[in-house]
Amino acid sequence: QLADANGWAATRRGTVIPCPSCRKESRVAAPTPVAAFGVGDEVYALWGHRWYPGVVDEVLEDGYEIAWDEEDASNEIPAARVRARVPVQPVPAPTNTPEPPAAPGTDASAALRTLALQAHAREQAAANSGSAP
Repeated sequence: QLADANGWAATRRGTVIPCPSCRKESRVAAPTPVAAFGVGDEVYALWGHRWYPGVVDEVLEDGYEIAWDEEDASNEIPAARVRARVPVQPVPAPTNTPEPPAAPGTDASAALRTLALQAHAREQAAANSGSAP
């Protein structure tokens, strides 16, 4: 009701507010929805320029009291600067199953060895035939 009395109008894309000085209307972005956390929830909170792990110690009107994991201190943090801490999922260890044996004729190193032996045999045959009187 107060918004209507002041000339404000809520829309899907924000709130239209008249300037108190010139009465020109301008659009103000709608507030971003914030996740709700309860006491004891593990979260990350933005303090300065870095996200720190903590636990919600108290729910306040416009934010949370965050108890830091690495210190014996807590601070009031606005709700927009708090996000959920996603639990780390363990990666399953690879199983040590032996690989099936390669099919005959598919081993590349064996094929290279065979070609090298054949080339060496041809060179020996050529050398022996050229040195015979």
